[in-house]
Amino acid sequence: MWTNILLDTFTGKLWQCQYSVEGSEYIFSVVINPDVLSTSENSKFTIQPLTSMFQFYLINEETGDMWKFQWSTKGDEYRWIERF
Repeated sequence: MWTNILLDTFTGKLWQCQYSVEGSEYIFSVVINPDVLSTSENSKFTIQPLTSMFQFYLINEETGDMWKFQWSTKGDEYRWIERF
């Protein structure tokens, strides 16, 4: 299995996208952050890893605002985002 984080660099929306050669039941895409965090016309969001491979920072490079988020293969209750 391979897990990738898809980031809309304009709005800050995040998805967890998973691929597997084991079969289609292991391939999915789920929302981590459905909220629009900015409506400007500039690409401004980046992500930076934390020490855990499951957690990252979402950073608004224009304002310095930060959120911490987590992805998981265990289920929706293990995926979250919080303002930092």
